Amino acid sequence: MAALAAGVLLTAIYVFGCVRDLSSGPHVDEVEHLQAALRMARGERIFVDFHEHHSPLYYATLVPLVPDGEGVAVMRGYLTRARVVAGVCVAIALAIAVVLVMRATASATAGFILAALVLGAGSVWRDGLGDVRPESPSLALWWSGAALVLLGSRGVARGAGLGLVVIAALVNPKWPIVSIVVGVFFLADLWRQKRERIASLVAASVVAVAGLAAVAAFSDLRLAAFHVVELSRGMVEVAFGRDEVRAQFRPFFGCPAHLRPWAIAAAAALIAIAWARRRATAFASPRIVAFFVAVAAASLAEIVFVYPFPIVDRRYYAFWVIPSAAVLALAARSAVALLEPHVTSLRTVIAAIPGAVAVLAFFISLDRVIPFEPWRDPYWASTSWIEWQMKPGDTVWLEMGRHPIGARDANYYWFGFEHVIPVALRAARAEETRRFVPAIAEQDLPPCRMERGLDAHVRFIAGPDHYAQLPVVAACFERLRARGAVSRTPLPDVWIVNR
Repeated sequence: MAALAAGVLLTAIYVFGCVRDLSSGPHVDEVEHLQAALRMARGERIFVDFHEHHSPLYYATLVPLVPDGEGVAVMRGYLTRARVVAGVCVAIALAIAVVLVMRATASATAGFILAALVLGAGSVWRDGLGDVRPESPSLALWWSGAALVLLGSRGVARGAGLGLVVIAALVNPKWPIVSIVVGVFFLADLWRQKRERIASLVAASVVAVAGLAAVAAFSDLRLAAFHVVELSRGMVEVAFGRDEVRAQFRPFFGCPAHLRPWAIAAAAALIAIAWARRRATAFASPRIVAFFVAVAAASLAEIVFVYPFPIVDRRYYAFWVIPSAAVLALAARSAVALLEPHVTSLRTVIAAIPGAVAVLAFFISLDRVIPFEPWRDPYWASTSWIEWQMKPGDTVWLEMGRHPIGARDANYYWFGFEHVIPVALRAARAEETRRFVPAIAEQDLPPCRMERGLDAHVRFIAGPDHYAQLPVVAACFERLRARGAVSRTPLPDVWIVNR
């Protein structure tokens, strides 16, 4: 009964937080993702008709949510549906991790601690988990695959699990090292289960190939690999390579305070000691315990060596929060296993350690429901004003902070003026990469085309503050402004084309 009540309580906290977040305006990344999926739903081809640097497989998951109508109310509903789906995906991942921890400890308390600590990772929830981002479905796929590898009773199930991890990587290729950990555990099982080797390998291959086929159905595989991997890497170098940007970040700046690496390292050390001294009684499944510790270590390695550390945004901790919270939950059980045989007079007190940690974790989880100052973003108000000024056939060339979801875009390059477009234009000039991108130069972007009397359909363009990395475009814009072809609007960074 207590376990049921705890589960209901945490579920209520989770649902409350998700519902509260539905009312906030979209993050710039959410605008990008929703617009890209909408363009695919219109029949446009990713990487061919419009630029992107995220997986087409992710946008394929959003296409069924694209509405038929137009207008602010319709697009608000589109954002809401997408956020609900994202929230469900994160809930699936978290529920699977809770089940694994409970299997490892034979205790519902450890699962409660894990869930509560994840719910208390406030900074990550407000910029990552539950948002319309590739991380949400990837987490559901990754943890589903990991659970099948760890708990699958047949080789086919374990192979399918590994295939799901591959598909998660195709949706969001940010977690290569943790995915390798799943592969290691799969191969270890494969070595022991000789009779089912072929079935396991066939199942893994079939599921993984199905994922690749899905990517191929929406784009050329070579184009997808180049845009998602190579262009993204170049974009990070341009966006975060400047000294003034790097100076703004400290190591683990965006990591939740209770999940900082030093605390997880101490918890992992306690688990290792308990495993070495009390292996027979400390855990119900040492294998699952080893998996969580290995995944937490691998996730930390990704943060430090794969991401542009120390310039690590909050959303880069979207994966880290689950295995790190699991290690803390397992550490509580480890403390009991180590102390119980030696301090018999305090056995009752020692046995209460997991419960005490669970209470502390519960108070941490309340961060998900404590009211906070809402982000007063004028996105929907600015979108209404822009749409009121537009006629059928008009297009925009605006950054995502002011780009109306559903508006027609003026160019192949439609976002990322300060980092995405400069990297793509550089790739178009390089002999070894020009075959992957259109033959577009700065002179082919809307301000310069407008100066030559082209692109009469453009109604709004971004302001000059966005053209620091595009000097030719900046010069074209200044000449347009000098002759009165464009004028400021009441909206920051939005200029209207005078007709």
